[in-house]
Amino acid sequence: MDRSIQDEWKRRFHGKTLVESKYTPKFPLSNEREYLRLSSDLMSSVIMESLKKHLPEIRTVIIEADKEQHYDGKNSKKKENMESRKLQRFEQLDNTIIRFKAIFDEMEKDMKSSYGLFNLSKRLKDIADSTERFSKNEWKKVINKTLGVNILDDYYQGDFYKTTLKEWLQENVNLIESIPKEFLDEFKDTIYQGYISGNTITDLSKQVQERYGVSKSKSRMLARDQLGKLNAQISQHQQQNVGSNKYKWKTAGDGNRVRKSHRKLNNEICRWDDPPEVAQGRKCHPGEDYQCRCIAIPVFDLEQINIGAVAVD
Repeated sequence: MDRSIQDEWKRRFHGKTLVESKYTPKFPLSNEREYLRLSSDLMSSVIMESLKKHLPEIRTVIIEADKEQHYDGKNSKKKENMESRKLQRFEQLDNTIIRFKAIFDEMEKDMKSSYGLFNLSKRLKDIADSTERFSKNEWKKVINKTLGVNILDDYYQGDFYKTTLKEWLQENVNLIESIPKEFLDEFKDTIYQGYISGNTITDLSKQVQERYGVSKSKSRMLARDQLGKLNAQISQHQQQNVGSNKYKWKTAGDGNRVRKSHRKLNNEICRWDDPPEVAQGRKCHPGEDYQCRCIAIPVFDLEQINIGAVAVD
């Protein structure tokens, strides 16, 4: 590190060696919202469109099977109705299961073909690239407002960003594609079990809607979780890369949404080589926990800091 810069820091910070960032880096909320839009579009274009197309076919199969079995549904007691349907449906179970399977196979083909139109990899790459740019700009503000230097573009050379974004992209493609696959498996089970148990078409429709809601909620939670993890990876690299081994834990400050264990860590000084315990037997840094929006505010040791390519203001 240039000796003149070290001397400037001694003057600026009155001889102190440990200096907390004067700027609090922000969380990439706009990129999280873009991920949310992506996951919402996925639910609509891949899953909902398939349901709109094939649910009527499933209803038709059930209606025709019940008619074939001469079930009139006039029994006044719901429990007895269900038991009657259950027994009568069992008589033509093999044929009905075959018809269901044909529909499920078509649903799977439709979902797979939708991925090509959805352009998942490109949209995720755009989010990853935007998150990288956002994090770099926030880091420049940290360095400039705290240490009074501007980071040059050469500072960001190296394989870390390229490798990290590539790995994150592939992992998230797999994660998002798993949502329709899991939904379809659970949808099949709902239809099979509901039909065999004697459930009405109305009951089955409600169960499918509930299952869709669970999958939609999962896709939303995925956005918050994965953006937090990517931002955390980049932040840790940036701080350790300049020799900052400590940070102050800072929560997102959004009330009851912050975990109790994370609130206890708020404003605590932690070390990158010794992550704090957030639950019994489980340690992690800010942003690494599930759906965590906490951030690490760097604490610079001016005697160890190493910023190679800089320009003094």
